[in-house]
Amino acid sequence: MPHSALLTVLAAPQLQTETPTWAPILFAVGAFGVVVVVLIMVRRKLKQSEGFHTPPTSGSSGHQDNVPPEADDPDPRDDDPR
Repeated sequence: MPHSALLTVLAAPQLQTETPTWAPILFAVGAFGVVVVVLIMVRRKLKQSEGFHTPPTSGSSGHQDNVPPEADDPDPRDDDPR
């Protein structure tokens, strides 16, 4: 492309598009909403996984913190024949 043709293309007036003034505001609010939702989901997932990553304490009886000790004991009624 010759230099004069390049200057002609660059000097051409810009095409104006008519966009509503609320469109960029709506786009920004939507993007902000997506970021907030993602952060909330990540926070919930991290809190959910904290329970799986905590090591048992040295003085524990071998039971998990969220399971009562009697859950490991067999039910005496299960041994009764019917």
